[in-house]
Amino acid sequence: MPESLHVETAGAVDDWGNHRVHLALVVDAYQRAQVRRVAAGESLRAILQGRDMRFGDHRVEDAAAALRRMRSAADPGPVPVLGREFLRAGDDEAECHAALVTQVQAHPLWPWMADERGVGHTLAARLLARVDFHRARRPSSVWRFCGLGTMKAVRWHCVVCKSDMVIAGTTKPLSHRDAHTRFRCDGALVLHEQQPGANVASPRFENARRGPTYDREAKVVCYLIGVSLLRTGASRADMYREHKQRLALLHPEWPRQRAHLTALRVMVKAFLRDAWVAARAQPG
Repeated sequence: MPESLHVETAGAVDDWGNHRVHLALVVDAYQRAQVRRVAAGESLRAILQGRDMRFGDHRVEDAAAALRRMRSAADPGPVPVLGREFLRAGDDEAECHAALVTQVQAHPLWPWMADERGVGHTLAARLLARVDFHRARRPSSVWRFCGLGTMKAVRWHCVVCKSDMVIAGTTKPLSHRDAHTRFRCDGALVLHEQQPGANVASPRFENARRGPTYDREAKVVCYLIGVSLLRTGASRADMYREHKQRLALLHPEWPRQRAHLTALRVMVKAFLRDAWVAARAQPG
């Protein structure tokens, strides 16, 4: 990690926009260092497990323990040049993470996020690097940006295979499959009717002319935050469980994965709403 990056991110930041720009910088540096460390580690793991024999037979019983020794600089490993790359990449990752922690702790919204069990420095930094809660006019703006908004559902009907497709927006699907045979059907699609009171998740692209409807990275981070909230037993997990039980009664025909993702989305949207409220309460 360049020294200039560490010096720049360690300084004070004047406004929310600059916070977001600086966080984006350190998050990108951290993720690139992490990719390098993982790639170097996997190359060494393949050698230690005997999957890569180009450098001879260096198989060991515990590859993970051998990698830990190389990471602590106690052992150069079977291929010293790879061991040094693994060590450098790990040091760069640690330095970038330290800069990330410094920068996110300087963010006005960090004191609120620090109280959210399951949202640590890394997830908070990745979210705040993409979303400017202070500029969003309402929580629904944040939801749409993060790909958690919904759109009115429209039903398309095929005159040949008689299949119905409920999708978002009014753009005609480019292709479809027969609901019974699952083979591609070339039958004409007719806009049948709008589903009364039904909403579906926003598509990645509503049409080719308008471009993406949400930020893909923000959506990934929101999903990871939801999973972390569940795994750590955060208080928000109660909302997930209650909504999932309600869905089981209202839609018993739904697959388990659909009910899981729907309840997860409800929980994450509540988290984003509360983050927006906390941001609006901040000066600036």
